[in-house]
Amino acid sequence: MKPAVLVHGRHDMGSPVPTAWELAKVWPDARLHIFEDSGHAGSDAMQHAARAAIEEFKNR
Repeated sequence: MKPAVLVHGRHDMGSPVPTAWELAKVWPDARLHIFEDSGHAGSDAMQHAARAAIEEFKNR
């Protein structure tokens, strides 16, 4: 399986945290980041993490 970074907002009602947690448990090379101040739309911190993940993986 390919590596991944999962970014998830704690207050995302459409996809609750247990869903992200279950995905991370079965994806061995995934790193899960949960943002306490975010919902589905995200926050500044969540957007920063998503951009950092894109930068990390863009040249692989």
